[in-house]
Amino acid sequence: MRPTKGREKGFLRHVVVVSFFVIAFLWLATYLHFVVESRRNVEFKIKDRELSQQIEELTEQINRIKGSKAQ
Repeated sequence: MRPTKGREKGFLRHVVVVSFFVIAFLWLATYLHFVVESRRNVEFKIKDRELSQQIEELTEQINRIKGSKAQ
């Protein structure tokens, strides 16, 4: 027995609604992933700048100590 046309329409409507929810969920997951990653990248850049500045300061101190020992 074949399902009636009303059942076929109901089934297709159900499939379409479920598909929209799946697409919306995937879009939201992708969006949140990129937001989190961009926030992490900003944090890494800030930390990188801080570490670079500390390295420069320590290098200057080492050069001053070497210079004072050489005299």
